[in-house]
Amino acid sequence: MKLVRCILSIVLLLFILVGCTKTQQNGNVVNFYYCAAEPSYGAETGLFAIEERHITYSPSEYRKLIEEYLNGAKKTGCTSPFPGGTTLVDFILQEGNASIILSPHMALQSQADVITCCACLCQTLFALPDIDTVTISIDGTQINGENRLQFQRDSLKVFDDVSSGVTPQP
Repeated sequence: MKLVRCILSIVLLLFILVGCTKTQQNGNVVNFYYCAAEPSYGAETGLFAIEERHITYSPSEYRKLIEEYLNGAKKTGCTSPFPGGTTLVDFILQEGNASIILSPHMALQSQADVITCCACLCQTLFALPDIDTVTISIDGTQINGENRLQFQRDSLKVFDDVSSGVTPQP
């Protein structure tokens, strides 16, 4: 009987340790959303491709995380929607709003490409704790006639059809 209790205790301890390790690892996984090299419309991800990155993050390190994201995809099948050379000019996280200023490289993008860039970046950031709103600006220029674009976690909609895009609701 003592042997059975001892074995059960060891098994229980192993389950607890494995559970703790798994939880700790999940806290370091961030899904980076990029464009799929070959979009599969009608599929779960459609025009997106997800790249799991195992990196340590906290609100104080979100700037570093965004810079890493802008460096582009490492996984085959993922392509960055951002034009080469796009960098993070400024980042401020205040009361759930992530204000992002990007370098002027994005100003040359078409409206559809800008929306795709914003959708990919927002999908990535909305998975992080403490971010409910993302405001994106381009340093020294306007985006589609606006000084900034703002997206909220509960109003980001990406449609997987011919008119794919982001529709922020008022």
